[in-house]
Amino acid sequence: MTSPSPSRGYVDTLGFLGDVAPPVFDPRTLENARRSGVTLFHLTSAMPFQDWRTTTGQIDRTIETLKAHADTFLVIESASDLDALRHSGKIGVIPGIQDPEFIGERLERVQQLFERGIRIMQLAYQQAGPYGAGFMAEDRDRGLTPLGRELIGAVHQAGMILDLSHLSPLTALECTEQAPGPLMISHTTARDLYPHPRGSRDDLLRALARRGDTLIGVLAMTFFLDRSDDTLAAFVRHIRHIADQVGQDKVAVGSDGPIGGFTHAASAEKAFRETMQGLMDPDGILGSRWPTHVPDFAHHVDGFKRLEPVLREFFEPGEIAGILGDNGYRWFSGALPGGAR
Repeated sequence: MTSPSPSRGYVDTLGFLGDVAPPVFDPRTLENARRSGVTLFHLTSAMPFQDWRTTTGQIDRTIETLKAHADTFLVIESASDLDALRHSGKIGVIPGIQDPEFIGERLERVQQLFERGIRIMQLAYQQAGPYGAGFMAEDRDRGLTPLGRELIGAVHQAGMILDLSHLSPLTALECTEQAPGPLMISHTTARDLYPHPRGSRDDLLRALARRGDTLIGVLAMTFFLDRSDDTLAAFVRHIRHIADQVGQDKVAVGSDGPIGGFTHAASAEKAFRETMQGLMDPDGILGSRWPTHVPDFAHHVDGFKRLEPVLREFFEPGEIAGILGDNGYRWFSGALPGGAR
C-alpha cells in the first residue's frame, strides 16, 4: 500500500541550505532543494555566537539572496504567503534565529528583527544566556530570567513564533507557563526514549500538548537519536514516541539537515571533524560522530520519500501525510502573522 503524500509537499521545521555553516546558493544546492519535494522549511538565517552588527548583516544577506532567487524561493512573512505558495511552484522559507544573545537588553531589537523578516526565535542556544538556560548550561536548574520573561512578551508582540529548541528542561517548562502565543520545538528528540540532554523530556511534551498550540519537529542527527544506530528506524522511533506524548497531528520532521541532502558528503565530513566538532562538542560531551545525520535521509535528495516506508511500520497513511507535511502547513497557517493565533 502506498501512503498518501502530503497535499502541499514536504515540510522541514528546521533545515539548511548547503552542507555546513551559513546558507549557500550554489547551483547543486539549489537543484537538490528543487528536487527534494520540500515545499516549506524554516531556515536559520545567521550563525550563533555573534554580535548585533554581524548577525543582522548575515540575516539581511540571507534574505536578500533568497529574494534574488525568486524563481526558486518565496520568503514567508505571513500566513497569507502560504496561500500564495500553494500555486507558485516555489519553496517557502521561514527565516529564524537560534541564538538570541546578540539582542542583549535592548528588546526593541526584536521588532527590528521582525521587520527584517525573522519569524521564529529561540531563547537560548547551548549555554546559559541572558534570558534562560540552554541544555548544556552548567546550572541546568536555572529557568527563565526576568529579562527572559520580557523577551517572551516582545516576541509575541512582534508576531514571531517562540521556539523552545536547545533549552534546559526547566527553562522550556517555564516557557509553556509564560508564553501567550504559539510554541514550537523546531528540532528535538525524545529524551525519555534515549537519555541525551539535547532531547525533550516527556513532561515538557505533555505540557505543550495540554496547551494545544504547538508543533514538534524531530531531528535526524544520529548522535541525538541513539548511541550507535544510524538508521531511519532510530529516527522514526523518536517520531513515534513524541507523537504518543503530543498527538500525531502535532508532529513533523525538523531534520536540522540539508534540504535535498548533502551535496559533497566528503567535504561535509572534513568540515565536521576539523571545525564543527571542535565548536559544538570539543570535549565529546554530546557524543558527536560521523555520519552526523541519518544517511538514508540526509545523504540523498529524496530523503523524505525514503522515510515514508519506515513510517508505515508505525503510523496510518493519513498520519504519515501529516507528519511529512500537512501538520506543518496547518500549524504555520495559524501561527504566522495573520493566522488564527
